[in-house]
Amino acid sequence: MFIKDGRTITQTIRGGKVLMEQISSNYDSFEAMKLYNEDGSLKVYPRMIEDEEDGSYLIELDENENEIKRIDVKANPQEAMKYFQYLQAFQ
Repeated sequence: MFIKDGRTITQTIRGGKVLMEQISSNYDSFEAMKLYNEDGSLKVYPRMIEDEEDGSYLIELDENENEIKRIDVKANPQEAMKYFQYLQAFQ
């Protein structure tokens, strides 16, 4: 675990390779998770946003934190479940 750019980052490392990073901002509500491939490249970078007025969204980010995809979890739960399968490997 370490702090970088105002965010607490907790890494899961196996065999000397980072497989997952849990990211939590120390200043705002930013929370996300980065999952990596065996070669160290980014596999998926999902972030959940929950808003009482707008609902819940799963947002996929790229390496630069640009939004690639936004999924309304209530309207499209099947699409959101595709991302949750990645997380099952770490439980």
